[in-house]
Amino acid sequence: MTDTKRLGWWVKQRADNQAFLLDLLTFAEADRPLPTAQAAQLQLLIGAGFSLWRAAFLGEGEVPESTMRERANSFLRVVVEDNAVPFSSDQANKEWTFGYYLNNAYFRLQLAYRRLAEIGTTGTPQLRAAVDGFLERQTQAAHHDLDPQAAWLDAHKAARDIFEAVTKASDQAP
Repeated sequence: MTDTKRLGWWVKQRADNQAFLLDLLTFAEADRPLPTAQAAQLQLLIGAGFSLWRAAFLGEGEVPESTMRERANSFLRVVVEDNAVPFSSDQANKEWTFGYYLNNAYFRLQLAYRRLAEIGTTGTPQLRAAVDGFLERQTQAAHHDLDPQAAWLDAHKAARDIFEAVTKASDQAP
């Protein structure tokens, strides 16, 4: 994929994610009380949305395990030495930080799917399975050959799916 085509894809995804974040903000700031379960879902989605927003600036392609270790160590050194993590450190170590933000989104999405039952819904089974499958593959040793665009897009679709379930439940609440 050419550099401009890759950049074009990521710019589009950032825009889609910004629209999602705006939907979350609109829902969060609406003047109505939210039951505890829905408020918890919203917090999980805000965290996932932020992680996807950050990851959309960092995704590249397959990363050799040696590069992944090198970038993880480099990132850790910045945290230990500087006690701060500017975006430039995320970018300099993007081979590792992309995975960190993407995994964080997936962990939150998996928990959100599990908690949908508390509000009387389940979400889309295929997206839920995609989230579970992604995290299962991450537990396999040296699994760094993921397609970053496909993985990011699946997470974004899952976040939207959960949000739709939460908003639908909110509309049906007494």
